[in-house]
Amino acid sequence: MTGAWLARTQARFEHLGRIMRCVGCDRCKLWGTLQARGFATAVRVLLADADGPAPALTRQEAVALVVTLERLSASLAFVRELL
Repeated sequence: MTGAWLARTQARFEHLGRIMRCVGCDRCKLWGTLQARGFATAVRVLLADADGPAPALTRQEAVALVVTLERLSASLAFVRELL
């Protein structure tokens, strides 16, 4: 991945964070921010150097990643039931 692509992706996640801060519903703001951080953490982990050490995650990043993965898996299970 190029540095320009990473910079654009980071800028998009930051923009998404600014949008989420403007949401009126506190519950929606919390879940949206948590999931955005989870996706950003997932991208960072996936793009980490495969030969280097695993990226260190903060407690907030780890929680956001686990919560986002749980929400995605629940959504996939729901879709599987529909089919």
